This record gives sequence, structure tokens and C-alpha cells, in this order.
Amino acid sequence: MRRFIFVFFIILSHVLVAQESSLWTVPQNQAKVTQNSYLQARVGLNQQRLNEIAKGVGSKGFSQITIPLPDGEELSFTIVPTQLMAPELQRKHPEIKTFKGHNQNGDILRMDINSFGMHAMILSKSRKGTIYLDPESEFDANTDYISYYKKDYMHANSYESPGCLNEFS
Repeated sequence: MRRFIFVFFIILSHVLVAQESSLWTVPQNQAKVTQNSYLQARVGLNQQRLNEIAKGVGSKGFSQITIPLPDGEELSFTIVPTQLMAPELQRKHPEIKTFKGHNQNGDILRMDINSFGMHAMILSKSRKGTIYLDPESEFDANTDYISYYKKDYMHANSYESPGCLNEFS
């Protein structure tokens, strides 16, 4: 009986640690959102865990991150820091961190973390297209995030005027 209780608590502690360290959460009843029949996923971000991953990249030179997809699945990437801004601009804005990543499927990740949250772009061979992950609110880092396909963006968020469409017809 003691052995059973010991094993139970070991398993329970691993489950609790795994839940605490999860980067993404699915808001209740919002795992998959369709807007005008285009698939999107709405997820919550554990900001503390994201900061730990970013610090891990700095200390080890690389880290692992999982990015949610519009269909509710996830892709894992190995990420490394990359410098996209000019050195003088980076010194002026040290809060902006940029990363690049790849996975075993040949997918490429570009990602940034700043005071407004995290943004990611996946160039996916395995999913046949470009996938974006952006904060739902532009100016609130504590907001939910939306994962969507590039091909669906203009359809779901269409604001083109008929004049522009006719101009090039």
C-alpha cells in the first residue's frame, strides 16, 4: 500500500509540473474558432513560461518551443536567437528579442517577443502554407492568441474596397 501511495504521488507531481510549465492553454469552449468558415485557433499564453524559454535560449544558445496551429494541433521547433535589427536600434530596444527555428519536418519558424507579446510565422512544408500566431489584441500582452493560415487572413478580415479590386481587373 505504501508503494502504491508513493507511486501515485510521484505521478501526480509530474502531472502538476507538466501543467504548470505548459506554454499554451485552451480557453474554455474556444479551442477552434471559425470565422466565415475559415479555421483559426484561439489559445492563451503562459507569459512566465515564455520568458523562461527565452532565457533558456540565452543561456544554452537554443531552446525548444511548441506553436499552436489553426486546426488545434501543435508543431515543435528548436529555436536560436537571431539579430534582425541594426545594432544601435537593438541597444535602444533591448526588450525586443527575435528568434529563428526549425523542426524535423523542414518547417521554418520566425518569432519575436516584445512588450506587446509574441508574434510567430511558420513557413510550413508539412502543412502546405504559411501560419501566423498573433495576439488577439495589439496592445495587450496578456490577451489570447490567434493561430491562422495566411491564405485565410484577407478572407476572414476583409476590408478591401471594391474600387481597389476593380482597379486591377
